[in-house]
Amino acid sequence: WDTRFSDYGIRFARFDAGNFSWTQTEDVSGAPGVAARIAVTGGNVHVVWAERGATTAIKHRAKVNGQWTAIAEISSAAFSNGVRVETPALVVADSGEVFAAWAENGFGTSELSCANEKTTRSDHGVLVTSAMHASSAPVAASRQ
Repeated sequence: WDTRFSDYGIRFARFDAGNFSWTQTEDVSGAPGVAARIAVTGGNVHVVWAERGATTAIKHRAKVNGQWTAIAEISSAAFSNGVRVETPALVVADSGEVFAAWAENGFGTSELSCANEKTTRSDHGVLVTSAMHASSAPVAASRQ
Protein backbone atom coordinates (compact mmCIF):
# COMPACT_ATOMS: atom_id res chain seq x y z
CA TRP A 1 0.00 0.00 0.00
CA ASP A 2 1.62 3.17 -1.13
CA THR A 3 0.41 6.48 0.32
CA ARG A 4 2.96 8.55 -1.61
CA PHE A 5 0.52 8.58 -4.53
CA SER A 6 -2.95 10.10 -4.44
CA ASP A 7 -4.64 6.92 -5.68
CA TYR A 8 -3.48 4.69 -2.79
CA GLY A 9 -2.80 1.91 -5.25
CA ILE A 10 -1.28 -1.44 -4.36
CA ARG A 11 2.35 -1.69 -5.45
CA PHE A 12 4.95 -4.46 -5.34
CA ALA A 13 8.73 -4.54 -5.02
CA ARG A 14 11.09 -7.42 -4.25
CA PHE A 15 14.34 -7.24 -2.32
CA ASP A 16 17.25 -8.53 -4.41
CA ALA A 17 19.67 -9.98 -1.84
CA GLY A 18 22.41 -10.38 -4.45
CA ASN A 19 22.46 -6.66 -5.20
CA PHE A 20 21.27 -5.67 -1.73
CA SER A 21 18.62 -3.41 -3.25
CA TRP A 22 14.90 -3.24 -4.00
CA THR A 23 13.53 -3.84 -7.48
CA GLN A 24 11.55 -1.15 -9.23
CA THR A 25 8.05 -0.64 -7.83
CA GLU A 26 5.28 -2.27 -9.91
CA ASP A 27 1.60 -1.27 -9.93
CA VAL A 28 -0.48 -4.28 -8.89
CA SER A 29 -4.01 -2.90 -8.48
CA GLY A 30 -4.38 -0.40 -11.31
CA ALA A 31 -6.91 1.42 -9.09
CA PRO A 32 -7.26 2.62 -5.49
CA GLY A 33 -6.90 -0.26 -3.06
CA VAL A 34 -6.35 -0.89 0.63
CA ALA A 35 -5.59 -3.73 3.05
CA ALA A 36 -3.33 -5.71 0.73
CA ARG A 37 -2.20 -9.19 1.76
CA ILE A 38 0.55 -11.22 0.09
CA ALA A 39 1.46 -14.92 -0.04
CA VAL A 40 4.30 -16.65 -1.89
CA THR A 41 4.45 -20.25 -3.08
CA GLY A 42 7.00 -21.84 -5.40
CA GLY A 43 8.31 -18.42 -6.42
CA ASN A 44 4.83 -17.21 -7.40
CA VAL A 45 3.41 -14.16 -5.63
CA HIS A 46 -0.31 -13.81 -4.81
CA VAL A 47 -1.85 -10.51 -3.71
CA VAL A 48 -5.41 -9.76 -2.53
CA TRP A 49 -6.77 -6.34 -1.60
CA ALA A 50 -9.96 -4.38 -1.07
CA GLU A 51 -10.88 -1.90 -3.80
CA ARG A 52 -13.06 1.07 -2.93
CA GLY A 53 -15.32 3.15 -5.15
CA ALA A 54 -19.01 3.07 -6.13
CA THR A 55 -18.72 -0.60 -5.29
CA THR A 56 -16.29 -2.30 -2.95
CA ALA A 57 -14.53 -5.40 -4.18
CA ILE A 58 -11.98 -7.99 -3.17
CA LYS A 59 -9.44 -8.41 -5.97
CA HIS A 60 -6.67 -10.96 -6.63
CA ARG A 61 -3.62 -10.88 -8.85
CA ALA A 62 -0.66 -13.23 -9.11
CA LYS A 63 2.86 -12.90 -10.44
CA VAL A 64 3.59 -16.25 -12.08
CA ASN A 65 6.94 -16.92 -13.76
CA GLY A 66 7.75 -13.21 -13.52
CA GLN A 67 4.52 -12.03 -15.24
CA TRP A 68 1.44 -10.50 -13.62
CA THR A 69 -1.86 -12.23 -14.35
CA ALA A 70 -5.04 -10.31 -15.08
CA ILE A 71 -6.81 -8.83 -12.05
CA ALA A 72 -9.63 -11.11 -10.88
CA GLU A 73 -12.60 -9.94 -8.85
CA ILE A 74 -13.35 -12.41 -6.07
CA SER A 75 -16.34 -10.63 -4.52
CA SER A 76 -18.06 -7.24 -4.68
CA ALA A 77 -20.86 -5.28 -3.05
CA ALA A 78 -22.63 -2.08 -4.01
CA PHE A 79 -21.57 0.51 -1.48
CA SER A 80 -24.78 2.43 -2.27
CA ASN A 81 -26.64 -0.42 -0.56
CA GLY A 82 -24.59 0.19 2.58
CA VAL A 83 -22.69 -3.09 2.20
CA ARG A 84 -18.93 -3.24 1.80
CA VAL A 85 -16.44 -6.06 1.36
CA GLU A 86 -13.19 -5.51 3.22
CA THR A 87 -10.31 -6.86 5.30
CA PRO A 88 -9.12 -9.68 3.02
CA ALA A 89 -6.86 -12.47 4.25
CA LEU A 90 -4.77 -14.80 2.07
CA VAL A 91 -3.10 -18.17 2.55
CA VAL A 92 -1.51 -20.81 0.33
CA ALA A 93 -2.16 -24.41 1.42
CA ASP A 94 0.53 -27.09 1.31
CA SER A 95 -1.20 -28.36 -1.86
CA GLY A 96 -0.50 -25.01 -3.54
CA GLU A 97 -4.15 -23.94 -3.52
CA VAL A 98 -4.66 -20.26 -2.79
CA PHE A 99 -7.49 -19.26 -0.42
CA ALA A 100 -8.86 -15.81 0.30
CA ALA A 101 -11.24 -14.79 3.09
CA TRP A 102 -12.97 -11.45 3.64
CA ALA A 103 -15.70 -9.71 5.60
CA GLU A 104 -18.93 -8.31 4.15
CA ASN A 105 -20.32 -5.66 6.49
CA GLY A 106 -23.36 -3.44 6.43
CA PHE A 107 -26.47 -2.31 8.29
CA GLY A 108 -25.58 -4.09 11.54
CA THR A 109 -24.75 -7.43 9.94
CA SER A 110 -21.46 -9.05 9.15
CA GLU A 111 -20.54 -12.13 7.15
CA LEU A 112 -17.25 -13.89 6.60
CA SER A 113 -16.72 -15.59 3.23
CA CYS A 114 -13.89 -17.48 1.58
CA ALA A 115 -12.93 -18.66 -1.90
CA ASN A 116 -10.14 -20.39 -3.75
CA GLU A 117 -9.12 -20.36 -7.39
CA LYS A 118 -11.67 -23.10 -8.15
CA THR A 119 -14.54 -20.84 -7.04
CA THR A 120 -16.00 -19.00 -10.01
CA ARG A 121 -16.54 -15.25 -9.94
CA SER A 122 -20.31 -15.76 -9.96
CA ASP A 123 -20.03 -17.81 -6.75
CA HIS A 124 -18.49 -14.82 -4.91
CA GLY A 125 -17.14 -17.21 -2.33
CA VAL A 126 -18.61 -19.48 0.28
CA LEU A 127 -20.37 -18.04 3.31
CA VAL A 128 -18.48 -19.06 6.42
CA THR A 129 -20.56 -17.32 9.08
CA SER A 130 -23.28 -14.74 9.39
CA ALA A 131 -23.67 -12.68 12.54
CA MET A 132 -25.70 -9.70 13.72
CA HIS A 133 -22.63 -7.79 14.87
CA ALA A 134 -19.46 -6.42 13.35
CA SER A 135 -16.77 -9.04 12.96
CA SER A 136 -13.04 -8.91 13.26
CA ALA A 137 -10.90 -9.15 10.18
CA PRO A 138 -10.56 -12.76 9.03
CA VAL A 139 -7.25 -14.53 9.58
CA ALA A 140 -6.20 -17.36 7.26
CA ALA A 141 -3.72 -20.06 8.25
CA SER A 142 -2.39 -23.22 6.67
CA ARG A 143 -1.48 -26.38 8.55
CA GLN A 144 2.18 -27.26 8.31
